[in-house]
Amino acid sequence: MMKKRLCLCFLMCLVLVFQAYGSLASGITDFLDLGLKEEPVSFSLQAEAVKLPQFDENRTRQLNGLLKHVGFQGFISEKDAEITVTLDDEALFSILSLEQKGRKQTILAPDPEHHYILREETGAGMIPFSTGEAEEIEKNLDIYHSIDAVVSLLEKMPDTFPEKVSKSKCTEKYRDYGSAAYKIVLKLTEEEMNQYLQVSSDGLPENCRDRRLLNLHFSGRQGFTLVYTEDNRLLRISYSGKAAWEEEDLREIRLEWKTVRKDGTARDELQLKTPNEKRTRRDNLILRFSRETGEDGTEQFSWRRETDQLENRVRTQAVFTADFSLREGKLEGTIVHSGLDNNLKNVRETTIALSSQKENSWSGTLEIISKKDKIEAEHFRCLLALSAGASAQVSAIQPEPAAVDTKEFVRITENLYSEILRKLMNLPAEDLSFIREGIPDELWNATVNQRDE
Repeated sequence: MMKKRLCLCFLMCLVLVFQAYGSLASGITDFLDLGLKEEPVSFSLQAEAVKLPQFDENRTRQLNGLLKHVGFQGFISEKDAEITVTLDDEALFSILSLEQKGRKQTILAPDPEHHYILREETGAGMIPFSTGEAEEIEKNLDIYHSIDAVVSLLEKMPDTFPEKVSKSKCTEKYRDYGSAAYKIVLKLTEEEMNQYLQVSSDGLPENCRDRRLLNLHFSGRQGFTLVYTEDNRLLRISYSGKAAWEEEDLREIRLEWKTVRKDGTARDELQLKTPNEKRTRRDNLILRFSRETGEDGTEQFSWRRETDQLENRVRTQAVFTADFSLREGKLEGTIVHSGLDNNLKNVRETTIALSSQKENSWSGTLEIISKKDKIEAEHFRCLLALSAGASAQVSAIQPEPAAVDTKEFVRITENLYSEILRKLMNLPAEDLSFIREGIPDELWNATVNQRDE
């Protein structure tokens, strides 16, 4: 019982900090403009708990006495990532996320020579690693990387279907976007549209990762209105037609989109409505995006994505925002993800303050705050360092992961926890108060003596 309780307490500490890492890992390198298109990014992270709902001030202080010995280091690349948990700079174990043949694998590495994965039918939920927020950031990055690609597809349509073009004068003005000079209307058949997307998608850049775009299948007449400025810059896009991402889920899609790319400015504002014919399902989206580069080199980035989904009579609304500024080697910003859960507003806020002392290297703080209806529930503060390149990249010399069932995986993790416990007991006594709390002295001393035998 003693050993199990110690392991569970320490694992809880790890899971809490994994949640902090999950909010960071998938998005930060894209927002930081490190200039790393192919290189991985190395990171190190040390965390402390500012507030936890289950702990009072003294208990939180005890937890931080333990966490100050725990560190996280690893790397993130386009397809792969690795995080190693350390205790006073000694590796305890690693978790790897690898993509092979288009399929993601999550691997537990108790040591460099042994790698394990759960067999597919058992799932991978036993690995203590929170990815929810990272996946949300990934969704937004997919859209961000796809915006210019979609505009490029639409701009080429008039030249691809010249016989379908109807051109007329247009004099509307759009604040922050420009003044219209003419518009082009296209009406295509479903065969023309499906073939065009299939052929054109082969030329999309690799960072256009939104697979939902490429999986669209159009049905019936497709209508486009493209509005241009006097200098032939695409200004506004309207679309109406039926399409499906999945078989037997036909949607009536309506899109209104304003866009501008000029003079160091990029800006988009779009509204997408996607109800099905019976109005029982929808995946609506409102998106506002801007990126500005000033004459002094200052960069401003703003992103707001609102979603409104309906399925099985359950409505889900969420808002994701990201606001960053980069000025004189200092990057500051905030990512906020909010949604409704049982009529309670859940908010997760990640604040970043980093500075660059040398090229492609950043260090500073990361704070993650969770709120329920404006009441702060959890608050973590982390010291973070990022740099170009990876200290331990995924390579062919790593062992082939062994696929094990749940029973074997439990045995492996129990052995790992026992080893972690043994190393924990070597920490200074004053930093073990979080684990020792509530355990009688005679039971604690017996465990320590057993360790020393």
